[in-house]
Parts: sequence; structure tokens; C-alpha cells
Amino acid sequence: MATDSDSSGPNSLRDVEKLSLSDTSPVSPAPEKQRHITGFRKIVNQFNAVEDLPWLSVGFVIGGMAMILPFGKPYVLFDAKWVFIVCTIMFMAGSAICGGAPNVNAEIVGCVMAGEGENGMYFGLMALISMNTTTKERPKYLSLRQVHFYQADEQMRVLTI
Repeated sequence: MATDSDSSGPNSLRDVEKLSLSDTSPVSPAPEKQRHITGFRKIVNQFNAVEDLPWLSVGFVIGGMAMILPFGKPYVLFDAKWVFIVCTIMFMAGSAICGGAPNVNAEIVGCVMAGEGENGMYFGLMALISMNTTTKERPKYLSLRQVHFYQADEQMRVLTI
């Protein structure tokens, strides 16, 4: 747990560590969103599965929403760093399944799995920032994380135009 010491900028290795913590996972959802933006037409045409288009579009969100409550407990019971790493691996595995899916059902399963992992990464990042900052520093680092997330989102939007 962090102590309440006053620091105005990144003066130590610990401060740099906190800054890097706020920038660990904001770009991970961006490739997933780009895949959805650019790949739906190709996926539907390749698998001839127009009827599964809604599942492709909401699979990522459903996976994330289904794990909101269950992810609270592991971050309390286990070391948050390792739960965060497991969630990152889950996100990457889901994205890999999407990338190599032989059929539309595997694509949907990959989307759901990636959504679960991304949501766990988000909660883990919030937990890690909260555990490693003081109450005075916390708003700065939490808002910095949101700035990084929206910056990555905008960069992916610009790249897909």
C-alpha cells in the first residue's frame, strides 16, 4: 500500500513505475475494435454466416459484461499482478482464436474470450493503480489511464479511415 507523500512529478523510479502502470493496457482493445471495423464483411463472406453477424458484433461486449462480477473476487483473493497477467493471456488467446478461426463459431468464441480478458485487464489495472498510489495521487493516475485509452481508441479510428 502506498503512503501519503507529496510528489509533484516523476522524481523516482517508483513514480515512473506508476506512470507506466497507467499505460499498460490501453492499446489492447484497439486492435480488437479495428478487427471488428474492418473485418466483419470479410468474416461474413468467408463463412457465409450473415445470420451470425449480431453475435460477432456483441460477442466481445457480452464476454466482458459476463465477467464484471466474477473478476472482483480473484483480485481480492490472489496477487493482483498475476490475475492481471492471466487476464492479459486470456485476451491474447481470444484474439488469436479470432485470427485463426476455421469457422464463425470459433470466431464468436474467440470474441467472447477476448472480451472477458480485456474486462479483467481493465479491472486489474484499476486495482493495481489503486493499490500502488496514495489517495492524493490516485485521481491523477486513474484519469491518465483514461486519457491513454481514448488516445489509443482515436488512433485506431484514424488508422482505419
